[in-house]
Amino acid sequence: MYLNEVSEKIYEGIKIIKDHFIKNKEVLKDYILYLKEDEISENNIQLQTNSSFFKETIFNKFYNHNLKDLELHYGDILYSKPTEQIITISKLPEYRIIASEDFLVIRPNSYLKQLLNNSNYYKYLNNELVKIYTDEYPNKIELVKKIFLPKNYAELENILFERPDKRKVDLSKINIKQGLMTLDKVMKRILQNEIKIETSTYFQRKGGLWSDEVKSRFIEALIVKQPVPAFYFDATNEDEWLIVDGLQRLSAVKQFVLDKENPLRLTGLYYLSDNEYFNKTFGELPRSAQRNIEEYEIIAYKIEAPTPKEVKYKIFKSINESPLILSDQEIRHALNQRTENDTISPAEYVEELSNISIFTTIMQNNNKTSDRMEDREIVLRYLAFRLTKYENYSPSMTEFLDDAMTKLYRISANDLERYKYDFEQSLTVMNEIFGQDAYRKRMYGLPEENFINNLFEAWTYIFAILNDENRRKVLSKKNKIKEMVKLLINDEKYINSIDAKSPYTKENLRYRFNKINQFISNYIK
Repeated sequence: MYLNEVSEKIYEGIKIIKDHFIKNKEVLKDYILYLKEDEISENNIQLQTNSSFFKETIFNKFYNHNLKDLELHYGDILYSKPTEQIITISKLPEYRIIASEDFLVIRPNSYLKQLLNNSNYYKYLNNELVKIYTDEYPNKIELVKKIFLPKNYAELENILFERPDKRKVDLSKINIKQGLMTLDKVMKRILQNEIKIETSTYFQRKGGLWSDEVKSRFIEALIVKQPVPAFYFDATNEDEWLIVDGLQRLSAVKQFVLDKENPLRLTGLYYLSDNEYFNKTFGELPRSAQRNIEEYEIIAYKIEAPTPKEVKYKIFKSINESPLILSDQEIRHALNQRTENDTISPAEYVEELSNISIFTTIMQNNNKTSDRMEDREIVLRYLAFRLTKYENYSPSMTEFLDDAMTKLYRISANDLERYKYDFEQSLTVMNEIFGQDAYRKRMYGLPEENFINNLFEAWTYIFAILNDENRRKVLSKKNKIKEMVKLLINDEKYINSIDAKSPYTKENLRYRFNKINQFISNYIK
C-alpha cells in the first residue's frame, strides 16, 4: 500500500511574506500562528519571542489557498525538513496554526496511526522521507504519496532485518546471462507459447494495464530507435520463459504486432507525424517502421538453471520497484509452479486451501482480499508451521515462508490432504468458539478491530494438530474457553509477544505458541 492510501491529507507548508505578520506581541484569539521548526520542542509547540502570527483577512486577501485546508489538526504528523525527522504533535494550543515551508504535513487515518505506534514503522517512514527530501527530483509530494508501506510487521522486518550471518549460497550455481535479442525472436517465442505472456497463471497481475497513449509512445520509441529499459526473464525452463520484468512493454508490442482481432492503433505520439502514423496498426505502417520494430534489439537478462531459488526470490524483489510491485506471495507463486513430476504444485495447493469456503468467509469478514494474494500468504503461514515446528522457527518470517513454499514440493499426497483437512477443521473450531472475534484482540475482550496474522498462525496451528476427538472436547467447553481466554491479557509477556516491535523474534513467537498450546491443553485432559 502507498502512503496516500492511508492518509487523509498530505501537503507541504507554505511561505508567508514577512510584511504580512502582525507586529504587536499580544496573542489574540483571531491570530493564526505560522509554525517554524524552532518552535517545536519535545513534540510540543513552544512559543518563542520571534514567533510569527497573522490575521485570516490578510491571508485570504493575498494567498491563493484555503486556510482551513492548511490548518493543523490534532494527530497530524509533521516531517521537519531542516532536522530530517518526524514530529508528532501530542498537544495543540488553543489558537489556530499553519505550517511554514519547513514542514511536510501528513494527516494519517486510523490505520496509519496504528502502524506508526510501532517504532520500526516510524523509523522506516522517516528514512523514506529523508531520501525524498535529499533527492533532486522537484515534485516531492508526488514521491511522498507513493512511499510504499509494508502491509505487516513481517514484511517490514524483512526490510529492516540485518542478518548477523549471511545465508550460504553456492555462488557457482548462479547463472544469469545478459544478451541482445531482436523483438521478432521474442514475438516468435510468444506465438509458440515459449514466453508466458498470460502472467495471471503465475502472477496475480495482468498485462495491458497501460493506456493506449502510453503503449503507443513505447511503440514509437522502438520505431525511432530510442533506448528502452532491459527485460528480465526466468529462463529456468528453456521451453517456457516467465516474464520477471517487462510485462507491460511486451504486452504493448504483442497487441500492436500480433493481435488481429483488437490491434493497438497508435495515438498521442511525440515524434512521428499524425499524417503518417495516427490510428495506424502495425500492418499499416511503412515497411521501414515495421523493420525497425522487428529488428529492435532489447537487452535481455535470463535467469537460467541451476540458479538457486533463494537467489531468484531476491532478483524478483529487487527489480520490481514500480507501482506494479509484486507482493512476496506473488513471487512465491510464480517460482513454485508445477514441474513434470508433480500432480499439484505448491502454488496450486496454496490456492486450493485459500478457496475453502470457511476460509474465504473469514477473509471477507476481515477485509482481506485475493487481489495481491494476501489470502494465500495467510494460508502459507499456517502451512509453514505444519512443515517446520514453531520451536525451530528462525527469522526472518519472509524467508521462513519462502522456504515453506519450496518444502511443499517434497510433501506426500496423503500429508497434503491431511494438512488441508486439519486446516478446515481448525478454522471451524475457531469460528464456533469466537465467531467474528477470532484472530483479533477482541477474543480477549480488548477493543482492537484488526485481524492479526500472528494470532492466526498460532491459533490455527494449535487446533490443527489436535485429533478429531480432542477438537470435539474443545467444542464441548467452548463457552468456558471463550470466557477464560480473556485472562491471557493478564500475562504481559504474552500480550507483548503480539504487540511487540518485533513479534517474529524467536523468543516472542515461541512464547506466543507455547502459551496458547498450554491454554488449550487444559481443556483436553
